[in-house]
Amino acid sequence: MSSMAVKNGSNEKFAQQMKLGLFSKEFSDVKFVVGDQKKIIYGHRIIIGLRCALLQKLFQESASRPEVPIVLSDVNPDTFQQMLDFMYTNTVQISQNSAMDLLGTAIEYGLQDLQAVVSEYITENLDVDFAANALHAAVYFEVAHLETKCLRFIAQNAQAFLKSKSYLDMGEQAFIKVMDCDDLQVDEVEVNKAIFEWGKNGAVKTGTPLKLIVARVVLKLRIAIFDVELLENIERFSESEGDYIPPEMFQFAWKFHAQIKNGRSVPVEGKSWATLRKGTKALDHHQFLNPYME
Repeated sequence: MSSMAVKNGSNEKFAQQMKLGLFSKEFSDVKFVVGDQKKIIYGHRIIIGLRCALLQKLFQESASRPEVPIVLSDVNPDTFQQMLDFMYTNTVQISQNSAMDLLGTAIEYGLQDLQAVVSEYITENLDVDFAANALHAAVYFEVAHLETKCLRFIAQNAQAFLKSKSYLDMGEQAFIKVMDCDDLQVDEVEVNKAIFEWGKNGAVKTGTPLKLIVARVVLKLRIAIFDVELLENIERFSESEGDYIPPEMFQFAWKFHAQIKNGRSVPVEGKSWATLRKGTKALDHHQFLNPYME
């Protein structure tokens, strides 16, 4: 008795043939007008509708007028073309320049398979220059697993990441995630410098005072990590730059140093300002702070 089996043909050949159909006006039954440039892109309702529920709904809504083009003015034509490539062939060409737009479009159109492919590409191609954009996109689009992987990469390569200056144009939420990370393999002096430079960049671009730009980010600075000499220098610098570090944070730190100098116990458990990071350079008073936890 013979047994049945499922055998696959050439995926590459199939993709090539399907792509020929995608670029051909022949047999197409839907026309898209895409982006500000109003680029015309042709397609096939049966293929696109089966792959994308959102576009299928648009097709159903316009079924009585199939000759009327579907206008998608808020989509980049190149990104939309990439998305169609994936719908037709289950393959897509991605670059670091196109990955973020493609991820956002995949999420917007509910294409989970494409989202997974783009996320995989991003994590496989992380470098110190690309990681800032990748984390920003992960946070903005709420892709938790991608956010975790980007943060892990940044933490492990914190010295090179901060040196690259790629973080300067990060959105606030993403930058807060970096500055809040216990696993950063960099000393707190570099963290303070990064916060200042990020804020200065934003202040120059927007005309907003530095103090307001960094108001939420600077709260992630582990102020008690600094010894007395560093604390004095940083406080003077902060005052010269409009008190971008709130005086209240310095009050916490000075009170902490005064208490340990007098041999008093200081309750710091759970306080982030008194928690060591992975890359913190050891100082004598760190024995009184919350240790870094793996």
